[in-house]
Amino acid sequence: MISGLVEDGRYGIVLDASLSGGASFSEVLVEREGKLIRRFGTSGASNKSPTYRFDFRLTEDVDRDGWVEIPTLISPVGYDRVAKRDVPWITLWNHWDSEGNMVPVFRTYDDQSLGFRIMLPQSWDNTVTLTRNDQGIAFAEVQEDGIERVKILEVIVIKRSDAEQVDAQMKSLGYFELSRTMDHFYYGKTFSHDTLTMTEFGMTEQQLADAFAVLN
Repeated sequence: MISGLVEDGRYGIVLDASLSGGASFSEVLVEREGKLIRRFGTSGASNKSPTYRFDFRLTEDVDRDGWVEIPTLISPVGYDRVAKRDVPWITLWNHWDSEGNMVPVFRTYDDQSLGFRIMLPQSWDNTVTLTRNDQGIAFAEVQEDGIERVKILEVIVIKRSDAEQVDAQMKSLGYFELSRTMDHFYYGKTFSHDTLTMTEFGMTEQQLADAFAVLN
């Protein structure tokens, strides 16, 4: 449960609930004339609800501006035939406009298992996809032929117990340290913009550092 601004400058409460199979949805409660009103009603528990998502993901005030953002999920390009549990979902954060619409605000990639979040640039469209393994992720642009992929950035996660041994090697390969915790070191690497269809798809090291955050 989280409270904050939810519609038309009104304060409200957003409740997250789980469904069978690990899915979830959110319900918005706002005060009108001294009463709490459910904004989604009985449709909130349906897989057709505007807040329905395939895994359990909590609402947040992601950018800490007082407005509550409601998450929905986007599948990256290339995962049409992949089981939902294996898709590295992009999170689309939305505001509720009181007219029955979810209004997209920004997108993130949240990796709960590896413990980090990346705020995705507004310029990235559905030609940017990603791959994931147990050690990290890579974003790439899918070229016009639909097959060739040009890498944009990588994030690699190393156990702290191993980091001292590989730190010099990682930096010699062009990786830089993004963050560290009690358990892990996080390294990032950005790639040349030369072969990207749009230079706006590229990121500098500073932009990646600003977009990166460790999840609690």
